[in-house]
Amino acid sequence: SLGTPVSYEEGKKTIEGQWMIGTGEAAKEIKLSWQDDKLVGDENVFDGLPCIGHPRNYENHFAVEFDMGGFPHFPRFAYMTTSGCGRGILQLIFAHEKWMREPDVV
Repeated sequence: SLGTPVSYEEGKKTIEGQWMIGTGEAAKEIKLSWQDDKLVGDENVFDGLPCIGHPRNYENHFAVEFDMGGFPHFPRFAYMTTSGCGRGILQLIFAHEKWMREPDVV
C-alpha cells in the first residue's frame, strides 16, 4: 500500500524536516525547510543546485512539485501519505521513488 493521503493543511505542518531518500547503502538524507512559500533542500542534488519544492493542493491533499536542478529541468511531482499505526511514517511518493521520515523527527 502507498499509505493514506495527508490533508493539505496537515502536510504544510509536517513537510519540514529530515527526509530519507532511498534505502540501504544508497540512501541519503535531505532536510526540507520553508523559505517564504517554497521548500528548499539543504543539499545540492543535481549540478550543484538545491532542490526547490512548490506545495500543491491536490484535491485537498498535500503534494509538492520539485525542481531537482540539473539539465533538462523537469519538475517531479510527489504526494504525501502516511503509513503504519498512530502518526505513522510520512512518505513522499514520486513516480519512481519514495522519500520517508518519522513525523516527530526534525
